[in-house]
Amino acid sequence: METKVMQRHSLRSWYSELAIHKRENIVGYIFVLPALLFFLIFVIIPIATGVVTSFFNYTDKKFVFSGFANYTKLFGDEYFLKSLRNTVLLVVGVVLAIVLFSLFVAVVIYQKTRLYAASCAEFSTCLSSRAQLR
Repeated sequence: METKVMQRHSLRSWYSELAIHKRENIVGYIFVLPALLFFLIFVIIPIATGVVTSFFNYTDKKFVFSGFANYTKLFGDEYFLKSLRNTVLLVVGVVLAIVLFSLFVAVVIYQKTRLYAASCAEFSTCLSSRAQLR
């Protein structure tokens, strides 16, 4: 008899914990919803629109499907290829420079703080031994 009561009690507590977790999840989703809507409206939808319209030749009111013709024309243009090459070189160069500079600064700071910590430890040891001599 007691086991059935205990099982019922544990099932009831499990269900109440599940309900609490559901409420917490709903509250979390409500907090995330404005950022998600902002991201959807100002990032995802414009990107999707750009990708879809890139497959069309269009004027004021006329959309004509052209498939990959726009892309073949784009990658056949020497100015585009030159600008693409320059962009890739700039990105790689800047990222490499930033990483190397950051690593250099981190190593310098680490060495100086290590030397500072060692000198502080030595100085405090000297002070404590002098205080004992007096």
